[in-house]
Amino acid sequence: MKGGWAELLDYFRKVVLPILTLVLLVKITFSSYNSTTDSLLQNHESNLNGSEITSMNGSEKSGIKQQKCNIFVGKWVPYPKGPYYTNETNCSIDDRQNCMKFGRPDSDFIHWRWKPNDCELPLFDAIQFLELVRGKTLAFVGDSLARNQMQSLVCLLASAIIPVDISETKDARFRRWLYKDYNFTIITLWSPELIKSYESDPTGDPYYSLMNLYLDKADDVWASQVDKADIVIISGGQWFFRPFLYYENDKLIGCHKCNDKNVTKLSHYYGYRMAFRTAFKTLLSLNKLKGRLVMLRPFSPAHFENGDWNKGGNCNRTRPFKDQEMKLEGYTLEMYLTQLEEFRAAEREGRKKGVKFRLLDTTEAMVMRPDGHPNHYGHWPHEKKLPDCVHWCVKEEACFEIIDALNKDVASLDSKGISTTSSYFYGKLIARAARLALIAEEVCYLDVIPTIRKFLKDTVEPWLEGTFEANVLAKIDPMWGRKYKPRAYALMADFMNLSRRANSYYARLRCFDLWKLHSWAGGLTEFGDGRNQESTSEAVNAYYSAALMGLAYEDTHLVAIGSTLSALEIHKR
Repeated sequence: MKGGWAELLDYFRKVVLPILTLVLLVKITFSSYNSTTDSLLQNHESNLNGSEITSMNGSEKSGIKQQKCNIFVGKWVPYPKGPYYTNETNCSIDDRQNCMKFGRPDSDFIHWRWKPNDCELPLFDAIQFLELVRGKTLAFVGDSLARNQMQSLVCLLASAIIPVDISETKDARFRRWLYKDYNFTIITLWSPELIKSYESDPTGDPYYSLMNLYLDKADDVWASQVDKADIVIISGGQWFFRPFLYYENDKLIGCHKCNDKNVTKLSHYYGYRMAFRTAFKTLLSLNKLKGRLVMLRPFSPAHFENGDWNKGGNCNRTRPFKDQEMKLEGYTLEMYLTQLEEFRAAEREGRKKGVKFRLLDTTEAMVMRPDGHPNHYGHWPHEKKLPDCVHWCVKEEACFEIIDALNKDVASLDSKGISTTSSYFYGKLIARAARLALIAEEVCYLDVIPTIRKFLKDTVEPWLEGTFEANVLAKIDPMWGRKYKPRAYALMADFMNLSRRANSYYARLRCFDLWKLHSWAGGLTEFGDGRNQESTSEAVNAYYSAALMGLAYEDTHLVAIGSTLSALEIHKR
């Protein structure tokens, strides 16, 4: 039975907990203005790192008006004030992505902004970002798309300060930028396969010739330098479709797109999986990375239509896809899931070794942008090069804006300013602060944790009301958790005790029907408009909070029960 509980625990941590944490519970609060993970794509359609945002504006009888949205589920909307920056901005833009320079006739593609459903992200604040990374080094490791992302960030920061080029080489694939006033450095390390490789035939066609790929050896180009970074953003994908000879322990084990009948045929997914497995293992083995941050930017989609990249394909669209017009599927989905499975394994190992792994998940949002590529406008017409439907003309990410919003929302926390007399809405208010703590950990911005901790102590301690809030507080303040553990368990036992039968104080499961496998609504408090009927979401939150308690107190039995009940509740509804 021990193995069974271990499997349930692993399933909960890998699938159920991420869904509930970042889809149902992890929220940012915004005023008038306003990113990871849920699970491995429910029905292959939802995003793995879907953080949720809650806006609370105005006041009603309850004292609070709530608006919820998932920051990674949304759409691209017109943004007339755009762009964030232009090709004339004093920043580094690779000519191959300098679309306007080479005569792209339309400019609508720079006037769109990502809008999560029912809320908005605030504009990027360059000064605030630079303050957050003061004294740090940020490394982009990967192929030209990693460089594309780096250039986008440099352009965003150019509105505040122009960096000094401290590159040790003229090779654009290995650039270093220093922001002197903030002692902040950005570096890019070119390593398209992330692992050791070399051309089998250096004189052959770079797209079709076989390349030797050593699946168990990291590329020393980045592995020898990355321990100097405080934040590592790693990515890769488009180079894994070419022909490869795969080696492990210096022995040929198979190939991809080779003609040798005596060599085992392996898919590009195998090489892709092993490359990230080796890259993550290498990062975990570096002692200097302990306590630092590793972020994965997942697979970036291409948008070739009317043929493959080398067979007449192009990307002529001038507008984003609309809702339901395009979704994450096919090889893009397979690359995405393959990558994320290895990321999850590394994330679990990182917890043991003190290396923080986070997901910078923009794949699903960028699937919707077929208009954002250079196409024929990454070179002069007479050069007759192939269209580029892989790289991006415009800013790629909106993730740094999340930290800006988080900072503002934490600053607005005020326990003395709570005026509601409703226990129901009081609980929702303090739950909001607890969710901010989880968001802060997810984006690895821990400077706000002390403020959140104080707010939670001030609001939770008087009545110890709310299992979710108490468990988050126990997580971010273990000493507080040990002190209040008996009370926390008593609060949880009110709806779910851990014995095999009811006792004189608590029912075994107060609302859950073991025959129907779901909870029955039936509130106990009389409200002005009648009985307070408990909803499915409240049942899910209750059982989820019990599982969180198990994680906070390392109680695997409680984790297993809470996660199982949460999963059943979701499945039945």
